[in-house]
Amino acid sequence: MKGETSGHTQYVHEVRLDCDGDTVLLIVDQEGAACHTGTHTCWDGDVLLAEPA
Repeated sequence: MKGETSGHTQYVHEVRLDCDGDTVLLIVDQEGAACHTGTHTCWDGDVLLAEPA
């Protein structure tokens, strides 16, 4: 359970699916870090693939 030992929690407000049901979006209020590295997000790494501008 997220935050059980760290105290970092996320309170879920909404859960949504995209039009074909293969992506889940959660709208949360975050208390503390989200990533095990102690950062606010786990999505701050390098972009692996992007469309050319």
